[in-house]
Amino acid sequence: MWDGRFPTLEHQALSPFQRGEMGIGVDEAIRRVNADPAYVHLYRELLGRRPSAADIAHALAAFQRTLISTESRVDRFLATGERLLTRLEYDGFRVFTERAACANCHELFPARRDGRKSRRPLFTDFRFHNLGIGFRSGRFADTGRYELTGDEEDVGAFRTPSLRNAARSAPYMHDGSLPTLEVVVEFYNAGGRPNPNLSPLIRPLFLADHEKAALVAFLYALTEDDPGHHGRQSRR
Repeated sequence: MWDGRFPTLEHQALSPFQRGEMGIGVDEAIRRVNADPAYVHLYRELLGRRPSAADIAHALAAFQRTLISTESRVDRFLATGERLLTRLEYDGFRVFTERAACANCHELFPARRDGRKSRRPLFTDFRFHNLGIGFRSGRFADTGRYELTGDEEDVGAFRTPSLRNAARSAPYMHDGSLPTLEVVVEFYNAGGRPNPNLSPLIRPLFLADHEKAALVAFLYALTEDDPGHHGRQSRR
């Protein structure tokens, strides 16, 4: 969903098969699922029929909706104002929100579709920005949002991801080209990768070593306390 072409998880579920990313197509995936008696039994129990492409998409989307991030120390800090962060992490929060202005795109409490502010920090603006990722030899390997809109201003633009559990989601960027959070911070510190459509929000930051280390520490502090808690909130 990096370029915003899929409105729901169901729409996205089968795309990797259709785009050749899984090594097999949708028809072969359906054949394999139908060749497994356990899957056939489970689908008949639940839906009263053998699995189809639509059923597989619904099942994948249902599972993905259980992958809910729980509370981190940053969540509690933002909710209560208590000093729950280390000195280095708090310095990183200041760099994130002020010096580096990361929160311009990774908004703490972005507006939802109904216009109201999110009640929990999501660290995204749900918008699309060009950072220069994938730009080499005068062209982009993936033109991003442009493939959907046809607007030249969208060439190389991709959705701002949430930073919740960022320390657990390496590698980074839409193409996985940045292996660690330290490398990500260095990329932004350098001002992204210059190209004709680079977002005006991206500029060299000239951060000191302490500021870069603090920013990385803050990003690690976004990690949830209890990763085994996944899925419990979805059953409330």
